[in-house]
Amino acid sequence: MNRHRSESPAIGSREGEAPAEPCVRARKRGSAGASPSHAGWFAVNSPGIGLLILLCGITLSCTPYSFSGGRTALVKSVAVPVFENETTQFGLAEALTKGIIDGLVEDNQVKVEDASIAEAVLNGRVLDYQRKAYTFDQNDQVKEYMVEINVAADLVKRDGTGSVWNAAAIRGFGTYGADTAETVGQERAIKKITEDIINRTVKSW
Repeated sequence: MNRHRSESPAIGSREGEAPAEPCVRARKRGSAGASPSHAGWFAVNSPGIGLLILLCGITLSCTPYSFSGGRTALVKSVAVPVFENETTQFGLAEALTKGIIDGLVEDNQVKVEDASIAEAVLNGRVLDYQRKAYTFDQNDQVKEYMVEINVAADLVKRDGTGSVWNAAAIRGFGTYGADTAETVGQERAIKKITEDIINRTVKSW
C-alpha cells in the first residue's frame, strides 16, 4: 500500500525551500544599489543642490510683498467738487463727497488736487435716496432698516479730451439696526459708492 505524503511543506521546514527564494531575490536586487528613497536623499544632500536651496530660501525671504501691485490709475490726479443733490436729504451730498475724497486719499493711487491743477474732475449728482424696512422680528416690528443711495458720476479730463469713464447709475446701500442712527446706514452706502468709483478710476491688470 502506497502512503501519500503531503505536498505542502511546513513553514520553516527544510523541505521545499522555494517559498524563500523571492525574499532572497529581493535582497539581491536591493544589494545592487541604493533604494530610490536613498538615491533621492543623496541627490538632495549633494553640495550643489543644497547651495541652490539655500540661495532660493534667501531670495524668497528678502523679496518684498506688494498688495497694491497689478493696479494702475487712469489719471494721476483728480478734483472732487461737491456733488449736486437732487434729494431732500440735507447734507447728503457733502457727506458723500467727503467720503469719496477720504477713500481716494486712503487708496493712495490717485492724488486729490484742486480743480485748477488736477488732471481730471469727478462730477456727480445724488439722484435718489431711500430708507426702507429690511428685516422684522417675530412680532413684525422692524429690526433693521436699509438705506439706498443712487448717484450718477463721470470723470472728465480737464484738457478737453473727453471722459475717462461715465456712469449713469451707481448704487450704494447699507443696513443699520432700528435702535441705531440712520447715519450709520448712510455711511455704509457711501462706502460702497466710493469703492465703485475707485474701482472705475484705478483699474486692475
